[in-house]
Amino acid sequence: QTFSVAETGTCDGFSTAFIARALADAGFGPGQGRIWTCEFLATRDDDPATPFKWPAVWQTLGLADRIVPVFGDSRAPATWTAAGLPAALDAILIDSEHDSAVVIAEWFELSPRLSPGGLAFFHDVALFPDVARAVASLATANGAGTTTLDSCRGLALLRL
Repeated sequence: QTFSVAETGTCDGFSTAFIARALADAGFGPGQGRIWTCEFLATRDDDPATPFKWPAVWQTLGLADRIVPVFGDSRAPATWTAAGLPAALDAILIDSEHDSAVVIAEWFELSPRLSPGGLAFFHDVALFPDVARAVASLATANGAGTTTLDSCRGLALLRL
């Protein structure tokens, strides 16, 4: 049995680490539970000379073998194909740009890969009205309900 997750917007890599740890805690081995996490650049926007520190953090936490870092446009099929993203995903976490057009574009790129019963998470719905509007629109279009956790700036769950 395997469990595959795609995440957009790695940022500081904390949610990535939590998901990887949850996969380990659920009993998925490194080859069974994996997260592909996409960040546009390999360096910080605020300091292009400084690479992200998360690869070293993930290594220290013993999670690096469960995480596939992906660099590029999360809306582009070629980005995910080059990273070896599986054809079937169990969950997606959309958390990159906080703009409705980007949220919807990432949804259209990743949602066709969601397995029946797959989970789609959207972060920052309480902080960014554009994200909340996009999630509401996607839920309506897909005949799905949403559940929102009122913590960590709002996390919405859409289950297909």
